[in-house]
Amino acid sequence: MRTPVYVVGTDLSARSKAALAAAAELAQRTGAEVHVLCAVHPDLVRADAEFAERVRSSSAALLRRAGLPQAVTRVVASADPAATLANHARAVSADLVAVAPRGRSAWRRALLGSVTERLLRTVPGALLIVRGPLPPAGGIALVAIDMTPGSARAFRTALDLARRLHLRLVALHVVRPAWSTLALDADMFDTREQTRESERVAEADGRFRKFVAGFDTSGVDVAVQLAEGHAVDAVLREGRTVGARLLIVGSHGKTAAHELFVGSVAHGVATHANVSVLVVRARPPARGGGKARRRTARS
Repeated sequence: MRTPVYVVGTDLSARSKAALAAAAELAQRTGAEVHVLCAVHPDLVRADAEFAERVRSSSAALLRRAGLPQAVTRVVASADPAATLANHARAVSADLVAVAPRGRSAWRRALLGSVTERLLRTVPGALLIVRGPLPPAGGIALVAIDMTPGSARAFRTALDLARRLHLRLVALHVVRPAWSTLALDADMFDTREQTRESERVAEADGRFRKFVAGFDTSGVDVAVQLAEGHAVDAVLREGRTVGARLLIVGSHGKTAAHELFVGSVAHGVATHANVSVLVVRARPPARGGGKARRRTARS
């Protein structure tokens, strides 16, 4: 069985150390190989010759405490940390990239352009956005499923993590009420229309349970749940209700323009959640065949 590879972005801030600690804990529980990457602006490297060594020693100390002394630590002079992290993740066929958001104000987070937001669109595997400790054994993770290929891969990832970490899993499907699409209130619909809406929700619940039944859930305590409302709001609300310490969502890999003008569930949950979020891309990373790896092989 292939050993998973995790890449962690750090800048020695308290938040990035929390991301490193979470990734180290996850790696210890899954047997993954860890790569710690610090992308430092070239001006800082020139101004402080000892900075790179402080990054390596600080990361190494934390990883030793986590029982992972064999982790690889690299310091790279780069003015574009998001591209550096994504390129390294492709080069090593990383299964997961872990980062911590900087916690900017709401209006700043709404704009595309931060390292975390760019990684949401460019990282080749899964992106773990760390906002706190991961669930302990017996804890709860919630996976949002819309029955598309992207959420199918997210569900498989969630099941694998639940087995490895001994988590309970809540599988959530959100149905948007017809009247919310039309910007109307439920009481504006007559009894017949409300009956049809109830039937539509019941039909969605049946399709969702059939979808979940198509996966191997052996060894995992899976609770199937349906919610009504706007997808992002419902995922955040239900996550709080069940006490989930990790939210897992699929990303459809839409363009930056689409996310800017339309938005996505993955982006909305990643932006507004108060707990850690794992965003799983619809397509897995290439195994050993990425452009970065081929360039390295030729050099």
